[in-house]
This record gives sequence, structure tokens and C-alpha cells, in this order.
Amino acid sequence: MYRIVSKKPSDCSSSELEQFVKLVMAGGEVASGLPARVQKAVSLVMLFKDEELVGTAGLKRPETDYHNKVFREARTDKPPAEFPFELGWVYIAPDHRGGKRATPLIEAAMDSSEGVLAFATARENNEAMHHFLKNAGFVLSGVPYASRQNAGPKIVLFVQDAPDGKVAGQAV
Repeated sequence: MYRIVSKKPSDCSSSELEQFVKLVMAGGEVASGLPARVQKAVSLVMLFKDEELVGTAGLKRPETDYHNKVFREARTDKPPAEFPFELGWVYIAPDHRGGKRATPLIEAAMDSSEGVLAFATARENNEAMHHFLKNAGFVLSGVPYASRQNAGPKIVLFVQDAPDGKVAGQAV
């Protein structure tokens, strides 16, 4: 049976944090320094199959330089300050993919945003993640750009679409 746990990093055990970092690193998209960034997150979401961690997601507080670089590289007209959080670390172990398990991970991460807008990035060819992000209210913004960390398909930027009457970045 699958279950989702969403916690602030400060509420996680050291074992949970270690397992989270290990599984995210298995995805191969994250640069060094992950443990420190995990500690600064708004929330960490974990998908367990029985007692095994098989999926992750997080609502991150991105470093300013990285945040600005993503928006600059994507050449979007959206100001980074309107999207202070980043949805990321969405990863499901290959043996547990399918069954739309990413949807509840993303929903749980976004529930912790308290209405503050977020952005996300994905590989240009990751159609499954594009689908999940669009279903969660994200829209493509800007143009694809090359990753400086990993060769391969370009990165695309998604931003949350502000509901009618809401000022971007403002809690509702």
C-alpha cells in the first residue's frame, strides 16, 4: 500500500532526510549541496510503499542566484520575484512509476505553499512531468535552455498561472 507523508524538514528524522536525499540523487538531475538545500525547504513530500521510500517532491526556497539564472536563461517575461518557491525534487523510483503517483506528490507539495506562487523546471522531453505540472496549474514560460550541469535535452520553465484577481506572489 502506498502512502504520502508531507513534513517540514525540521520535523523529519535524520533517517528520513538521508533517504530523501539519496532518492533525489538517484534521479541524476541535482547538483552537489542537496542536503543543505533540503534543510531549507518549505516542505518535503515522501511516497512510501509499505516502509520503503519510493517517491519524493519538495517545495523549495531557491537561492537567489539560481532563481534569477533560471528565469534569465528561459528568457521569460515573468519576474522571478513573483514566484518565490520552486516545486522540485519530483522523483519516483522506476519500479513504482505509473498509476499517476506524481499527482499526489505534487499536490501535497503545493498545499504547503499557502497560495504563494511557484515555478518548476523539467527536461524538454519529459512529457509526463509536463502533463503533471500543467494539471497542477503550471504553464510553460519562456524558451528551452541548456543545462549547465547535465548534457541532454534542454530545460523548460513552468510557472504557476495566477488565478483571476490574484496578484502573483500574494497569498490568498
